[in-house]
Amino acid sequence: MQVLRYNFEDYGYPEGGVLDFVEQASSDFYPEFGHLVKQRIYRWLGGRLRESGQRRFVAFSS
Repeated sequence: MQVLRYNFEDYGYPEGGVLDFVEQASSDFYPEFGHLVKQRIYRWLGGRLRESGQRRFVAFSS
């Protein structure tokens, strides 16, 4: 999440940019790894947007 913060903090965490930053996350050992990464990014981004007083984006769906 630090990398996301470093890349998007100065721009107000634009939802599309943040969500598109990680193109793929996978693991041969953990089939749900990509889903977990995406879910954590949504939670993290929601927190940053709430802290800055911005409206929350569309919720993550599985």
